[in-house]
Amino acid sequence: FIQMVNSYRYSRHIKIKGSDITIRKDAKIIGAKWMEIGSCLVIGNRVTFSTWPLPNHDNKFAKLRVGNNCRFGDDSHITASNYIEIGNNLLTGKKILITDNSHGKCIKEELNIAPIQRKIYSKGPVKIGNNVWIGDNAIILPGVNIGDGAIIAANAVVTHSIPSGVIAGGNPAKIIRKIN
Repeated sequence: FIQMVNSYRYSRHIKIKGSDITIRKDAKIIGAKWMEIGSCLVIGNRVTFSTWPLPNHDNKFAKLRVGNNCRFGDDSHITASNYIEIGNNLLTGKKILITDNSHGKCIKEELNIAPIQRKIYSKGPVKIGNNVWIGDNAIILPGVNIGDGAIIAANAVVTHSIPSGVIAGGNPAKIIRKIN
């Protein structure tokens, strides 16, 4: 059962494994046929889910997989050009970014190319475990794994993998403490 504005057009393309999907106002779904979602998903207002082809990969599209009982806060952006896997029971605050890609490789040879014209590049997939909580304005960058039960603090920039059962925060994110 899909609810809210324009959700019918999305539901025809996304591989939906469950039911009770809510897509709120002004959400954008780009590359829906390369997405797979579970039950009880809430996509907040003005959230963007997108998948993009990587150059030199025969326009092979990325995959975005989202588990059951996940909630994405308003104004968030989840963008895949490689692979993003999100486990069950994810809760995010507002304005979070989860990405496995960037515009270019951040090398000297690209400095004379406008960022928008640089080829999409991925340093690696992103995997987020079960029961993870990501606070407002947090950023999860390419090549990162976040373990089960981890808490990512508001405004954190996660540049490397975070183990299960910890609280991580800061820029770049570091383990603040282990959850007992």
